Amino acid sequence: MKNSELYNSKLPVIDIYDDFCRIGNSSFFQNKSLEKKEVDLNNRIENHSIKISEFIEDMALPKKNTIFVVTHDTKLKTPTHSHNFIEILYVVKGSILNTVDNQEIHMMQGDICIHNKNAKHSIKIIKESSIIANILILDEIFYQGTFSSFMEDTNVIADFLNHKLLYHNFLFYSAGHSKKIQNVLYNLFTEFVEADYYQTYSLEAYTLLLLNELVKLKSCSFYGINKKVRDIIEYIQNNCCTKTLEEIANDLNYTANYLTRLIKKTTGVKCSDIMINIRLNFAIKYLRETDLSIDEIANKVGYSSSSHFYRIFKKKTGMSPHQYKQTLQ
Repeated sequence: MKNSELYNSKLPVIDIYDDFCRIGNSSFFQNKSLEKKEVDLNNRIENHSIKISEFIEDMALPKKNTIFVVTHDTKLKTPTHSHNFIEILYVVKGSILNTVDNQEIHMMQGDICIHNKNAKHSIKIIKESSIIANILILDEIFYQGTFSSFMEDTNVIADFLNHKLLYHNFLFYSAGHSKKIQNVLYNLFTEFVEADYYQTYSLEAYTLLLLNELVKLKSCSFYGINKKVRDIIEYIQNNCCTKTLEEIANDLNYTANYLTRLIKKTTGVKCSDIMINIRLNFAIKYLRETDLSIDEIANKVGYSSSSHFYRIFKKKTGMSPHQYKQTLQ
């Protein structure tokens, strides 16, 4: 995807890994020196509480920052540890097993997990070449300027960071289909790299905007995705263009109502929305790469009614399939 498409697209599913890798002509997401430092750090952090000063020293980051971005290739398991700062973990590519306070969370591309201070967690690779971005935030920033107003507001993230949600040390968001959130993350990482890893007003603004967009999703989960749900989601992804929700549920020996409740509880997202987004992602692929008619594409992605496909496509993208096809010419 080109950068211009990244900012202007209204597509339901966004894969911006390639855009991230081109930020500022840097190898921010493939930095071998950071990878070596990660190995050195892993040897020292097992069952240890990590202070932000250790990251600053190991990664040679500016000491006055209260917001940092650290990325690493998850070729190695990161042992159990905790932090004296808030961490926003974002899966740029691949999938990982994130265990927080002994609760396993299977995270896929686009997923976000916010760890509160002192949450004990570890990371294990599921797919090779998975890449994670960690946004590290000192809690002192939440008592300054606009951040303090956000914390005084009534919203789930403010309550979480203020420790009003007892027994919950993480918030999970299945955010891979949110155009706004993917764009905010792209801008946040771009700003951090182009400012030579120093904190700027823009970096603070993008961080606050990210938190606000997550609040607006209204789809966080205190449970996360376990292995059973991950396998279910993968089955839905592989079959939703040829089967209905009821048929998929029957294949999995569930009722449609139970499957819907299970997916909503663990991901915060409706099962029907997951299916719509996957179908539209395939539809967009066919519009870009084939000469199939709109009716043929509608049928190919699981819609027996072309008019229904038109309505869903326009609602999600802001344009009709024909209008989208014209933008490619």
